[in-house]
Amino acid sequence: MDLEKIIQVVDYILQKHDFSLNYTKLLKLLYIADRKCLDRWNFTISEDNYSAMEQGMVLSGLYDFIRGKADSLSQIKWDSYFYKHDYELRSRHRENCSYDELSKAEREILDEVDKKYHSESWQYLVDEVVHKFPEWKAVEDKIGNSSLKIEKEKILSVLGRDEQEIKEIISSPDVDGNVLAVNMTTLRNPEKADSSCVLDAGDRPEIKHKSFVFYRQAVEAAAEKIMIRILSQCYKDAEKLTDKILRKIQEGAKKSKFLPEKLKKYFEYF
Repeated sequence: MDLEKIIQVVDYILQKHDFSLNYTKLLKLLYIADRKCLDRWNFTISEDNYSAMEQGMVLSGLYDFIRGKADSLSQIKWDSYFYKHDYELRSRHRENCSYDELSKAEREILDEVDKKYHSESWQYLVDEVVHKFPEWKAVEDKIGNSSLKIEKEKILSVLGRDEQEIKEIISSPDVDGNVLAVNMTTLRNPEKADSSCVLDAGDRPEIKHKSFVFYRQAVEAAAEKIMIRILSQCYKDAEKLTDKILRKIQEGAKKSKFLPEKLKKYFEYF
């Protein structure tokens, strides 16, 4: 879990509730949003792990921060942004909030979920929404007063993904070098893929099937690198990257609603 990002995700929801919200409701809203994003786009917003508890599914890492149980340095940073007041989580910052870690697609889902459940109570979310998810009901009798870790594979399975799809979604890109890199993956389900840049078999020597550039998993490491150097490092044989394909990837990045806002600055010159 990326601490900077989860801070922005939480603050993005809190600002819709005058920067204060029952933390059980917050946990349920964010699980619902993660689940919806996973179903729609094959990735989660929070990048957290999940546990099943008596009151439903929770984001494990976020719950640790709320309880003050995270590792000391991370907890100190978290506490500089948020504090608990009774059963509310409140933000210490109400001005100049930045959400540049979030992509447009992620903000759309957060907006959608909050709009649907904005006026509902935390108890409603527990009883009428989260307790009805198959991944929770499958372990309901085993929970008791404890918690059970629920792997993302289980959630993908109940969302209807087959074994091959789950394997590809769970796999993380292997990115080397102190640069910004984007990952390419086989286009199996166009409805759940970023269509901003689709490459055909043969566009690159290693591409054997129609593929798409997964801008959501772009990795930043050195902001001072010029864009052509950044994109070239995505490939083992950079000299074989044609101008046409390079331009296609650059244009796709500018169109993609999955690229985090903070990374779009790299494409201002193209």
